[in-house]
Amino acid sequence: MDQTLHSDPHTYGIVGNGRVATHFAHYFSLLGIAFRQWSRASAAMMCVDPTSMLRETMQDCTHILLLIKDTEIEPFIRTNPFLQSKRLVHCSGSLVTELAIGYHPLFSFSHTLYERATYESIPMICDAGGPSFKDAFPLLPNPWITIEPSLKPYYHALCVLSGNFTTLVWQKTFKEFEARLGIPPEFALLYLRSIVHNLIHSPADALTGPIARKDMRTIGSNLAALEGDAYVHLYKAILEIVEPGRMKETES
Repeated sequence: MDQTLHSDPHTYGIVGNGRVATHFAHYFSLLGIAFRQWSRASAAMMCVDPTSMLRETMQDCTHILLLIKDTEIEPFIRTNPFLQSKRLVHCSGSLVTELAIGYHPLFSFSHTLYERATYESIPMICDAGGPSFKDAFPLLPNPWITIEPSLKPYYHALCVLSGNFTTLVWQKTFKEFEARLGIPPEFALLYLRSIVHNLIHSPADALTGPIARKDMRTIGSNLAALEGDAYVHLYKAILEIVEPGRMKETES
């Protein structure tokens, strides 16, 4: 798949057709940056040999973005050694490999495509010691910073804690509010927005409720209400982190 050529010193290839690959392709298109895209699905749809199609598609590319599953990146490179003559890029937040340089977008991508300004605002967290983000993508205006590769697993763990885990909690809240309590989703959404507002404008003081007040009586009532619910273990774990040793007060 070819896109309109733009004045860029590099020629880009995108491997994959998942969510991140789709967003990068759209971002490049919005900026008029040339790219070619390959995926196993596209090769199967065209009934052609995937390796031959990959070689032909990427032969003129200087930089190739490997936007596939983390566990597939290194095997994919080793299975297709001709790729190693290119500058290989991955967007994994945790993977560290000598075979490709990492530039991780600090963002949560949905199935909905965004406007140009949104893509341009996404921070890129880059592997220290490799080519800079600006060298690899001179036409992308994204803010970027480098971190030591040895710190990437911890960085990504924080991303999962703050993003993925809270999403699971909010999905449960929306579901239970509506199905069990008859509270409409827009009410829960307003509550969510108030929490995000507090985090943005006063992060150090954003925590509210019984844990912030150290109200062990209310916390005990919460735990009793959640008895038999798997999320009670999450509540207890968070309480133990915030108030070590106070769990005994709720159980006495």
